[in-house]
This record gives sequence, C-alpha cells and structure tokens, in this order.
Amino acid sequence: MPYVNWYPSKRRRPYRSTLETAEIFTEWLELLVILDTALYEWTGLPDSIDTRCLELDLCYIGFDLCFKDDVMQEYYCLPCNFGGRYDIYGNPYERIVYSPYNNYSNHLTNENSVIIRSNFLMRPHYLTLVDYAERITRIVRTLDINVNAQKTPFILVSDEEQRLSLENLYKKVDNFEPAIHIKQGMLEMNAVKTLQTEAPYLADRLDGLLHNTFNEALTFMGYNNSNQDKKERLVAAEVQGNNSNVAGQQNSGLIARKRGAEEMNKMFGFNCDVKIRDNLVIPQSVNEITYMYPFSSDFSTISGSEVSKNGRT
Repeated sequence: MPYVNWYPSKRRRPYRSTLETAEIFTEWLELLVILDTALYEWTGLPDSIDTRCLELDLCYIGFDLCFKDDVMQEYYCLPCNFGGRYDIYGNPYERIVYSPYNNYSNHLTNENSVIIRSNFLMRPHYLTLVDYAERITRIVRTLDINVNAQKTPFILVSDEEQRLSLENLYKKVDNFEPAIHIKQGMLEMNAVKTLQTEAPYLADRLDGLLHNTFNEALTFMGYNNSNQDKKERLVAAEVQGNNSNVAGQQNSGLIARKRGAEEMNKMFGFNCDVKIRDNLVIPQSVNEITYMYPFSSDFSTISGSEVSKNGRT
C-alpha cells in the first residue's frame, strides 16, 4: 500500500491525538481499498496471475501489464512504465514491466504484452479514496471532540503552582468519577477560574454527515447503497438516480477490464473474463461495517444488500 504520512516527524512529540488521527485515517483508508478491490471477479486466468495483486495495481496505479516471461514460461500481471514511441491512439509501443517487491524487470512491446486499465483514463481510485478517508477522519475526530465536550464543557484557569492539582482533578472528571474529594486548603478556590465553552451538541448531525460521506465513497466505488436516515422518504426517482450513478461507476471499470480481457484472449489464447462479483453483499451503514469484519479481504461472509451487475438490488 502506498505510504500516506499522517504520523508526526521524529523531531516532534508524538501527541496522543495525532496518533489516534493517524490510526483512524489508516483504518478507513484500508477499509475503502479492500472494498474497492473486491468488486470485480476475474475468471479463466492462468494460476500464475494473482488477481489480488492485479486489482491492487489497478486501484493504486490505474493500469497493469499482462505478459509471458520467456525464462519462467509463465504469465504475469505487473506494474509497468511506458517509453518510446506511441501509436496514433496514444498506446505505447514500449513497456518496461517491473515488480515493486524485488529487482525483476523486463522490456516488452505492444506485440507481446497487453495493458489492463482500471478505466479509460487509467486514473487510480486510490487518489480519491485517500480524499474520502481524510474527510471521514475529520468527521470522526470532530464527532469525538464534540461528544467529549459534553462531558467537560469548561476550561480551568489558575496559576502555575496549582496546575498539577488541577490536572489530577481533571483526570478524575475524565474518568467519570461521581464525587471528587480534595483536602482542605489543597486549592485556593478564589484563584481558580472556570470558563464555560458551552459546546453545542452536534453529534447527531456529524453522524449523519459521516453516513452521507461513506455512502458517497460507496457510490464512487460502484456499490449500491441507501441512506438509512431517510430511507422511508425516498421516492422512486431518487432510488433510480442512485442506481444509475452506481451502474455508471461499475461500468466505467467493467468495460475497461473487459477490453483488457479480450486483448489477452486474442494475444495469449486465454479464455478469461471479468464481471461484477456474483452475490456480492455489502453493508448499508457505517455502524454495520465497523462491526462486520476486522479489515479482512475475505468478503464471502459479509451481510447486507446484494449488488447485482446493473447496480440494482
């Protein structure tokens, strides 16, 4: 997985809030990548081609290259760089394939390799998934702060001599202790001031925003979804509009992959095909997905609503 640095540098103090933000971002990004790479199912490819790595490359890079290694006499799908001349349609004549995990590389041409595209623009979904993960992380962290502010909506002001005592008292408040006992004379109460933050309760609205953002990400990846908060108020036009968006996203990836499958069949004699995964079922809400599985790539047991080939349930 490409590295996204949400962690503080070594020269900075690793504050707990920063680490928590990084962990939330990483979990959501991994979850979105897992969903994005589980939508399409390849059949008829040789055993030497790892479809998991193929879909990961399409997600991260936007294209992959299928070829036969002359030494190993096996077929592989790996990332590549383009070089040299291009034909009138912009397809490269020369392709330099490589493995990101070792020193393997090979120089190929359009006569002995096939480009598999995630979409006609070869734009990787990963860039957009990072954006959705960042948006969701900000919403989750803001929700946590707002909920926590309902517990302690105040700021304590005192001199430096009483700072440690106030910090210890605040820890007891933070631990939900119903009564806090202090020794007489421990604090000069007249020297302590309290500033009320009066934080408004926004958790319900932030939770709705979280659901909407997650549903946007599902639609972008090609998963059918529904807004549970307004499900009973959805009209036929709204449902059809969402299904059309989902079907469009599915087809943008499916058509490009099918074209790659046809070219592989023609050049290498395969009998491969790709389709929207049969009986693929997905969660319908953030709450359902967070308790459904611990970021596993095995989607055979996920419960939810079935996604069919045309994006309708």
